[in-house]
Amino acid sequence: PTELTKKCTPSSEFFIPSDSSVRLLAPIDGSLVGKLLCIGMNYVDHCTEQNVPIPKEPLVFSKFGSCIVGPGVPVAKDLTTEKLDYEVELGVVIGSTVP
Repeated sequence: PTELTKKCTPSSEFFIPSDSSVRLLAPIDGSLVGKLLCIGMNYVDHCTEQNVPIPKEPLVFSKFGSCIVGPGVPVAKDLTTEKLDYEVELGVVIGSTVP
């Protein structure tokens, strides 16, 4: 066994590191993302939670690739932003290959 596997705990067929010898990263480098289009307010529970009317059509908005960060990475906040909120987005690549 290698030094890394000595520090791992067996979990089914995979090994999960048992200490901080590894770091979980974002699934893709944000600088490689050309266009990130998002759909919002596309389910009733979210609209109700936000206390906004349910739109006839989902809202389309975009985000910059720099919004993609890994767990535990600080999020930059400009001076005009008063409040940050977290949200998870599901990204789908259409029409090209992920590098």
